[in-house]
Amino acid sequence: MEWLSHYIDLGIVGVISSLFTSFLARRRFISERWWERKAEAYTRILDALVHMHRYYEALSDDYMGEAKLSEERKG
Repeated sequence: MEWLSHYIDLGIVGVISSLFTSFLARRRFISERWWERKAEAYTRILDALVHMHRYYEALSDDYMGEAKLSEERKG
């Protein structure tokens, strides 16, 4: 009978450790996913800033007479 209680104890420890491991893995997955989303958002923001800077640089060149900006690009 002692062997039965030993295996039950091992089973309980196994279940507890698997629950704890799955909790940690889920937490890590959520954290990594959050960082991926933040990186994507920062990339889009920087992309928009670069496009805005290029637009105003081209607009400035047009006003200074250094380059001609099309009406479509001005709008």
